[in-house]
Amino acid sequence: MGNGQIQSLRVEDFSGGMTDFYIGNADSSKFQLADNKVINDNQDLVTRQGCTIDDEANDQILSGEDNVNDILDCDDVIYKHSGRSLFYTLSGTMSEVTGPTGNKVFPTGDDTLKGSFTVWNKHLICASSNYAPIMRVYKDQAGAIKVNNLGLPSTEAYSCIALANDLKAKYNAHRINVSQHGVADTVNVVTSANATDFDSLVTLTAELLTKYAAHRADAALVTPTYHVAQSTANALASTTSPTSLFEIQERLNDLKTKFNAHDADGTAHTGTSLNQVTLDSVFKVAAGGAGARNYLYAIMYSHTYKVGEVQYKEIGPVTIVELSNSLEPSSSNNPLTNLPVLVNGTVNNYATSDVKIEIARTTDGGDIFYYLGEVTNGTTTYTDATSDANLQDSFPIYISGGALDNEEPPKGKYVKIVNDSLVVGNVKEGTVIRPFRARVSKIGIPYSHPSTFTIDFIDDINGLGSINVYPIVMLENRCYRLEGSLDSLGRGGYQKREISTKVGTISHRSITDTRDGLVFASEDGFYFTEGFRVTKISKEISTTYKNLADKEDICGAYDKDNNYVLFGVKRNSSSLANDTVFCGHGDYVRQDGEVPFTTWSGGLNPSNFTATALAFINGFVYRGDRRGYVFKHSEDVFTDPRIDTAVSAEDWFTETIIYDYRSVAYDFGSGDAKKWVSKLVVNADNRTSLSLDIYSNNDNSGVFKELKPIVDRGNIEWGDPTLVWSDTSLRWNYYPTISAWRRFPNEGLRCQYKQIRLTNRYTQLDDSTVVGNVSINSSLDQVTLLNHPSFDFIPDPVGYYISFASDNYAQEFLITDISGGTLTVENGAGLLVDSAGTAWRMNGYRKREVLNIINYVIQFNFLTTTQAPYKAQSGEG
Repeated sequence: MGNGQIQSLRVEDFSGGMTDFYIGNADSSKFQLADNKVINDNQDLVTRQGCTIDDEANDQILSGEDNVNDILDCDDVIYKHSGRSLFYTLSGTMSEVTGPTGNKVFPTGDDTLKGSFTVWNKHLICASSNYAPIMRVYKDQAGAIKVNNLGLPSTEAYSCIALANDLKAKYNAHRINVSQHGVADTVNVVTSANATDFDSLVTLTAELLTKYAAHRADAALVTPTYHVAQSTANALASTTSPTSLFEIQERLNDLKTKFNAHDADGTAHTGTSLNQVTLDSVFKVAAGGAGARNYLYAIMYSHTYKVGEVQYKEIGPVTIVELSNSLEPSSSNNPLTNLPVLVNGTVNNYATSDVKIEIARTTDGGDIFYYLGEVTNGTTTYTDATSDANLQDSFPIYISGGALDNEEPPKGKYVKIVNDSLVVGNVKEGTVIRPFRARVSKIGIPYSHPSTFTIDFIDDINGLGSINVYPIVMLENRCYRLEGSLDSLGRGGYQKREISTKVGTISHRSITDTRDGLVFASEDGFYFTEGFRVTKISKEISTTYKNLADKEDICGAYDKDNNYVLFGVKRNSSSLANDTVFCGHGDYVRQDGEVPFTTWSGGLNPSNFTATALAFINGFVYRGDRRGYVFKHSEDVFTDPRIDTAVSAEDWFTETIIYDYRSVAYDFGSGDAKKWVSKLVVNADNRTSLSLDIYSNNDNSGVFKELKPIVDRGNIEWGDPTLVWSDTSLRWNYYPTISAWRRFPNEGLRCQYKQIRLTNRYTQLDDSTVVGNVSINSSLDQVTLLNHPSFDFIPDPVGYYISFASDNYAQEFLITDISGGTLTVENGAGLLVDSAGTAWRMNGYRKREVLNIINYVIQFNFLTTTQAPYKAQSGEG
C-alpha cells in the first residue's frame, strides 16, 4: 500500500476538450475522448442531444436512398439538396423543385455534384461543382415554389441559336441535293442536336464550321467527289471552335456569308440556289421610308415577378442595332424583325412564358435610349410608330448614363452574398473554365455581372465566405479578404488583402459563419478567421484530424444558441459517408485560440449515424443522412431513431445513445513515482436513470479493467411495465444527485499513469419474473409473451437482446421488431429453438439514459520511483 497520505484528484472542469496528447497531460479538463458528449455552461460533460426524423410523413427525399448533401432555410421553407435535385415540404407534401419546363434545379451533372447556396432577400441562390447555370429558388405571391435562372441572357445569344439551327437545316439540305451536286454528300453531315443554350450552341457551331469546311474543300479539288467542277471560293476565315458569344457570332456571320455564296456558286453546282439562309445573328430593323434621320434601336429580355408581396424585375444585356437614312417613325413605321425566342431546352429554367422583350430607341442622332414598348417572348416582330417628341416622354433604359450591361452571372462552383452583391467563385466564362477567378455583381443587383467585375488569384478558388462587408476568398493554401466595391458604372475596384499565405480551405461546405468570424476545414485542421488572420483551433487533435478520410466532404454548421461549431467528418475510411460530428465549444476558447472538441456518433451502431449535411434552423441542429433522411436534434430527446429503410419512419424504433468518456492518463503531478490509486467517486446530475460502466487503464496499456458498475433506478419512466406501482418507496419528481464510489481492481492499484473510462452498461432490462413466460416459433423467428395483453414487454425493445432459460441464457438474439406481445428476432445462425413456454431475460444498453458528469474524484498516494536503474552490461568497462 502507499507510504504517504491519501490525496484526491478532483476533476470538475471538462472544458479542455479532446486531446491526442493525453498521456501524462497535467490538464485534467482535457480528455482523450468524449463521444456523444457536449460541455455545458457549468463546464460539466453531458450526453448530447438525441434526435427525431424531421418529417415522418415525408421521411425520405424523393430520389430515394441518396445523400442529403445540404439542408437549407429560406423564407420559412427547409430545402433538402441531393445530387441535381432540391426538395421541400409544403402543406404536408414533399415535392421536388422543378423549372417551368420540368428541368431540375441543377439540370446538368450527376448525383456526385456538390452544391453551393446563399440567400438574398428570400431568394435561395444555387450553384454547383459542375458549372451548371446559377439558379434562384423563391416562393411567389401565391406561395408556390419556383426556380428560374439567375439573370437573363443576351438576346444575341438566342438570335445566334436560331441562326445556327437554320444553318444546320439549310446546310444538311444543301449537301444531299443531287440537283445541285453530281453525288449527294452523305459524309459531312451535321449531327449535333439543335442548339437551345450556350453550350449546345458552341457544339453545333463547331460542327457546322468543320463539316462545311470539309464539304467546301471537296469543291476546291481538281476532281471533286460531290461537286460538278472545281471552285476555290468561299473558304471560311476560321474553323476554330468558338469559346465566347462574340466568337460564335463572328464565325456564324462568316459561315452564313460563305455558305450562301457556296450554295449559289454556279461553277461548283448545277441548278439554282435552293437553301439560302436569311436569319441574322441580331434582330433587324428597317426604315419605313428613306430619309435623313439616324437612330439606334436596343432590345433586351426582362422578367418581372414577385417574392411574397415584393416585386422584382430582372433586365438582361442590351443588344443595339443602328438604323441610318430613315424617316421619323411617326410618318413611316419602322418594322423590327428577327426578334429572338428564349427557350429552355434541357439545361435552363428561364420563365419563358413571363419573359418580355423590351424595345428602346434614341431620338434622331441621340445617344439616350428611351423605352418604346415590349412584346412577349415568342413574338418575333414589332412596329415602331413613335415620334421623337413622344419618345422623350418615356423613361431612359438602365444603360443610359453609362451603366454597364447586366451580363448574366457566369457559371461557377461557389456563390456568396456579401454586402448586397453576389460573389461567384471558380467560374466558367463561355467555354473556358477559370478556376482562379471571382466575378462580383453590381450592388443590389445579384443577377448583373459585368465581365469587367473580375478578381483573379494565383490558384484555384476552393470556397467563399464573408465577414461583415468583406468577401473572404479561400484557395487551398491561401486566404484573402476583398476590400472595396464597384458601382454600376464600373468605378472603384477591389483590393486583395492576404489573410494567410499558408492556410486555405479544402471544403467550401465547411466554411461556417459564427458570431465572431468564420471557421473552416483546411488540409491539416480546423481554423478560425476574423478576416485579418487565421488561427488553428484544433491543435490538440492534429493527429486525429490527419487521419480523417475524404476531407473534401467535410461540412459545417453553427449552433448559435449553444455557441457550438459542428463539422461532419469521416473518421473511418470504409464508411460510406461522414460518420462523425466534431463539436467545438465556442464558450471555452483558450487564449491561443484552441477550441475544445467533443464528438457525436452512432456509438456501437456506427452505420446508424451519418452527417452528410449540417444546419442550424429555428433553434435546432439538422443533420443529413446518406439514405435520404434528415434528423432534428433536440434537448428533450434522449435517443436516436433506429434507421430502417424498409419501412416508413413512422414505424421506426429508437437507438440508445452510447456515450464514451476516456480521461487523460493522469500522472497525479509526478512522472517519476508510482502511485497507489485506490478509489473513484463519481457525481452525476440525476436527469434520468443511469447504468454506468467504469473501466480503468494503467500506464496506457490499452487494457481497460472493469470496476463495479453504478446502477441507479431512482427515476420513474411512465409506462414501464417492470415497475411495481404499489411500491411506496417510489417518489415522483424526486431527483437527488447520483453519487457513488468504487474501488479500482486489486490487480491494478499500482501504476504510473491512470486513465478512466465511463460508458453505458450492458444490463438486464426485463425478465419473465413479473410478466410471465414466452413461446418460441423458430420458423417465424418470433417470441410471444403468453400473458399478453394482460402484460407487455417493456416499451421499445427493438435493439435489445433476449435469451432463454432453455440454454441457461447462453445465446442472445437481437430483437428486430415488435407487434403487440410478439417479438421478431434475428436468427441468422439458426439457433432459435421452438418452445411452448420458457423463462427469458432481456438485456441491452438501456435507452433514454444520459450521463451528465458533474465531477469525479480519484484517491491516490505516492509510492516509490518507477524508472529502472542503469545496469552495466557484460563487457562494459
